[in-house]
Amino acid sequence: MVHPWIGRVLATVVDDVLYREQFDDLCIQRAGFTEHQAQPAWDLLFEHAAHTTGGIYLPRLRQVVGRDRPPLDFLVDENELAGPILSTIHASKGREASRVHLMLPHENFVERDRNPLSPSEIAEEMRVLYVGATRARNNLFTGKSSSLYASRLDSGRVIRVNSKKKRQAQIEIGMKEDLLHASLLDLFRDEDEVSSNQDWIWDNRSHHTSLRLEYRHSDKRNVVYSEEDHRELGTLQKGFGKDLFELGKRVGNGMALTPSGKIKHVRMVGVTTFVVPESERQGVHEPWSVSGFALAPVMSGFSPVYYKEPQG
Repeated sequence: MVHPWIGRVLATVVDDVLYREQFDDLCIQRAGFTEHQAQPAWDLLFEHAAHTTGGIYLPRLRQVVGRDRPPLDFLVDENELAGPILSTIHASKGREASRVHLMLPHENFVERDRNPLSPSEIAEEMRVLYVGATRARNNLFTGKSSSLYASRLDSGRVIRVNSKKKRQAQIEIGMKEDLLHASLLDLFRDEDEVSSNQDWIWDNRSHHTSLRLEYRHSDKRNVVYSEEDHRELGTLQKGFGKDLFELGKRVGNGMALTPSGKIKHVRMVGVTTFVVPESERQGVHEPWSVSGFALAPVMSGFSPVYYKEPQG
């Protein structure tokens, strides 16, 4: 996630060069920063997109922020996010937390009929467990993890077919390209609605807000809504719909089942800044069509999907 304050502060800037005084005013007015907070924000942008006149060159900044992998300084640190951090032991090296839950494999995963572990294998297991146990600064809890068998579709999306519940499955939501970012701003929507949504996304950047996906037959697209006020946020890419039908074939053992029109249990777990590509600028409202900077929700879910036989 790219720091959301970048999209919030720069969304209304239509000039190519942004100078310090205007930047400070925008930080205070749009992001609620103090002058003290504006200083490191300015330093970050100036370091990567300085202009010869002493300002920030926004065309260059759009290139930097719009990369598939922006510089780490532009990314939200996971410690700033609400909720637990889930990690393997190997990936947790160098990290610490006040409270750590170390989940160990269930006995079912232990190979009882294999030869005894060699001393070197035992030593390696001890080293791994030591790394996990020493991530805790204050409290360490241990427990047994439950087993959950899953697989992937051709797209790489994680799925799980529920064998105990007929015609029900779970599907991963929140892959990188799932949400069409330009759909948050497109010209087919009212400009005031788009502006209101950008404010709403900013205001909820630190909340785990419930979302809902709903297929709209009138224009044949999967739409993302906020669960609380039925606010339409954006559209999912067509590949998500294809994945739903591919999953339906697996649920139906080859029979092409139809997914239900609504998917719940999706969360907005954060907010990211995105850059509108040049090729899509003509299809979005001002000022974002000029500034190129806007905000998007970050979704996450392993949500249940219900299927039925196609009618007719």
